[in-house]
Amino acid sequence: MIRLISLLALLLLAPLASAQTRERIPPPEFVRETIEDEEGLKQWKEYQVKCEPCQGMGSHVCLGCKGNEEIMAKCTECKGKRRATCRTCAGEKVLPDPLVEMACPFCRGSGWFNCGQCNGPGVFFATDQNGNRTEIKCGACDKKGRYACMPCKGKHSLPTVRIKKKNPGEAKQKDLLKMREDVAEALEAFTDFEPLERVGKSLKAWEAMAKPYGKKLPSTKQATKMLEVVLKGIRKVDAGYEGFEARNTHQILLMKDRTVYMLQFNLRAIDQSIARNEYNASVSDGR
Repeated sequence: MIRLISLLALLLLAPLASAQTRERIPPPEFVRETIEDEEGLKQWKEYQVKCEPCQGMGSHVCLGCKGNEEIMAKCTECKGKRRATCRTCAGEKVLPDPLVEMACPFCRGSGWFNCGQCNGPGVFFATDQNGNRTEIKCGACDKKGRYACMPCKGKHSLPTVRIKKKNPGEAKQKDLLKMREDVAEALEAFTDFEPLERVGKSLKAWEAMAKPYGKKLPSTKQATKMLEVVLKGIRKVDAGYEGFEARNTHQILLMKDRTVYMLQFNLRAIDQSIARNEYNASVSDGR
């Protein structure tokens, strides 16, 4: 049975928390089960696990506007219906096979990435001295609140790394070993990255750091594009709001955390595939 404790914890966090609340994601802990065939070789066990967060329904109460009556009618995720596609199973009613795909960590499975200024509602609310509330349009996202997630293309789930067009569970050992080196190198680079004092320099440093991995690990390239869009939105309002640099730094750190999780997930899928291949090779060599 797969264990997705860390990702489920991420998905169930309050969606409209403060824009400065940084969601720290524990490393993935899934274990992909195998069974032995008649020749003693390990084969991947058929994967069919009911999605517990939605109880196999494929949808749940919208986490994009839950508990916030003021934005429900405008919610991008559920379009005012109050129910949305399950963030964990992407509406499939069963958990994704981790050798094939994962719930997208960049958008938390919602298909949408929150605006870095308003954090999702698309508006701010101000109260005057008479107690009257006024809706103020967010200038960063033009009241949209969210952007379609670029890494998963709004599909809620993200494919695991492809190795010569195959998922890790199907790839040849030599190709797995080479891809492991690439993923481990990228993981170290993203883990070590820290924002600089100014957002412009931070973004340039991120782009230079991420560029070498964009071809083999396309999710890192799309994550960079997503980061550019979000930071551009914040720059539209520039110093008009207090905490400009802090908001930019926060978004960079969020993207870093989510990219690190994605790479950790892929590395775990690769390592379990390598271990299976090594076991089968030892069995074959012992005959």
